[in-house]
Amino acid sequence: MEKAFCGLNATARDFARTGQLVLDKGSANGQQIIPEKWVTRLATPAAHRIDNWGYSAQWWHPSGGNGKNFSAIGIYGQYVYVAPDARTVIVKMSNYGSQQDEQETFDGLHSITQHHD
Repeated sequence: MEKAFCGLNATARDFARTGQLVLDKGSANGQQIIPEKWVTRLATPAAHRIDNWGYSAQWWHPSGGNGKNFSAIGIYGQYVYVAPDARTVIVKMSNYGSQQDEQETFDGLHSITQHHD
């Protein structure tokens, strides 16, 4: 359900499906749902970094990690984290108020993707 002033209200499963769609370059069930060019845009940070992070079309590219992982971030700590090399999507639903360390969260999510089989 869209909210006219700030964001998107969805279940963790819905956010995971969105992440999977991005991971699969816009394709689902053999059908191209969103243009692959758009996913490439999300996955490619703009030339100018923001506070040492890459950014593109509402998706963040943290410093550190392997440089390929990226995430949509909610205002209070919700994440849709996409790790293409690990073929992994992680959804983190939380609310830690205005005191958050997003780099620390990214480091933890990246660590999880490094221990996959």
